[in-house]
Amino acid sequence: MDRTTLANLRRRYGAGERITRLAKEAGVSWQWLHGQLVKPGNKHQGRQVPPRRTSIGQETPRNPVVRDADDIDRITFDSVGQAVIDALADYAQNEHNQKLIAERMVSHMGGSDKWANYYTQPTLLEALKSTPAHLLDAVEQMRQTLVDEVAPPVCTRRKVRRNQDCGDELDAEAVLVRSLTPWERMSREQTPRRSVTIGVNLTVSCSAKPEHLLWRGAAAAALADILTQRGLNVEIVAFWTIGRMSTASNMVVARYVIKRPDMPMDLGAVAFALAEIAFARLVALYGLARHVSGKLDEGLGVCERLPNQDRGGIDYLAEADISTRPAAEEWLRRCASRQAAEVLHV
Repeated sequence: MDRTTLANLRRRYGAGERITRLAKEAGVSWQWLHGQLVKPGNKHQGRQVPPRRTSIGQETPRNPVVRDADDIDRITFDSVGQAVIDALADYAQNEHNQKLIAERMVSHMGGSDKWANYYTQPTLLEALKSTPAHLLDAVEQMRQTLVDEVAPPVCTRRKVRRNQDCGDELDAEAVLVRSLTPWERMSREQTPRRSVTIGVNLTVSCSAKPEHLLWRGAAAAALADILTQRGLNVEIVAFWTIGRMSTASNMVVARYVIKRPDMPMDLGAVAFALAEIAFARLVALYGLARHVSGKLDEGLGVCERLPNQDRGGIDYLAEADISTRPAAEEWLRRCASRQAAEVLHV
């Protein structure tokens, strides 16, 4: 081996490349090459050792799993995009979990798995960019039906202003006492926009069918439409609540921000995130599984209701028991009636 080749291999080894790979390219044993590149007693000899691969979730401040005082693990995904990145990445908190998730994702995304609603990775990514027409049409039809059934008429707020120097009507009593401000007039005032939060529990059992989550998501989208028409800023968040997901977790609650209060209402994006069971399972569930420490349960745990502590700040919560159209309509009717009552007291 000439000096130029050896110098090139020494440079590449110093930059962090594996010696076994370099030896294979050079056609020599790695032991012999190691002896040529490394001086005795100096194991690395200026070598830049690559950092150990770690999760972008569990051990980093950007997206940690936090165990609170109530012994419940919690994690927040700030956007749908962040949840998708975590779901489709190849990492976990230990080798067992990484292998289990990788094998499951290959099986689920083969296009023939009913559990994943027959999605593949390409079709899932395409659906995230452009909501499938059949899903959007179905949610829009249900949303419109529910809105027509439960939405009360929109009222304009007006206020009578008295003792004005000009206006629409004269006050007879003010005229008799020779008041200089005998007029009354009707004014219309804009009220400050208020923000409300809609929560949707995406938790579904392994036996749940796509239409079970479809009704729940449609009801949440319909409510968001009603509240938006009433001049409110609407935030939508989703949850997954799982007990005994791993040997190190008694219960874990994942929170996914679907729509922020200052974002416009995108019915397609909201519909896919809330009403498509493939998103709930492939993106939300497995994205969460990558961040949980301990050995994952073969069934990924058991479904749980959202703990009371996590209901704080949520004005309207669609729980996991809403899985039929009558249940969705009843929930939406209660929410719409409640909000109408709140308006009357403003």
